[in-house]
Amino acid sequence: MTITSQKIFVGFLGLALCASVATVGYVDASRRHKAVAETTAEATKLNPDLQKGAEIYQKYTCFACHGVDGNHPVDNFNAQTAQKVPPVNHVAESYTKEELAKKIWDGVPLEPKLDPNGPTPPLHMPSYKGIVSQDDMTLLVDYLFSLKPKDAENLGF
Repeated sequence: MTITSQKIFVGFLGLALCASVATVGYVDASRRHKAVAETTAEATKLNPDLQKGAEIYQKYTCFACHGVDGNHPVDNFNAQTAQKVPPVNHVAESYTKEELAKKIWDGVPLEPKLDPNGPTPPLHMPSYKGIVSQDDMTLLVDYLFSLKPKDAENLGF
């Protein structure tokens, strides 16, 4: 194989790699757009205040880490929370509305490690103090409390 043909081959591989990355990006963007659209469709079934809370959940991209419906969190390597970002569909079982609002405003600057000798988990929740207004926080917290699974209510949680 000559040097010219090697350069052409490497150039072709580079183009193939760029096309692959662009395709994956497009597919991922389409998947995320579909997930947001499904959440919006679900939110339209909610009462108007819960729908506004769902819109705030989307606006601040909470779904990116906690999942579209609050129970499909993404991986968070070496986090004590089962190496996942904690789901938010059970927050009503662990927090009062005031505690949850404070947690969102304060954020979680450092996620506790599963392995103390391992790396710091890459994802943590930022502080939304000064970003989310009191009125929006009330709507968001009400929406998060509405995500509590119906079977949990029947079990007395």
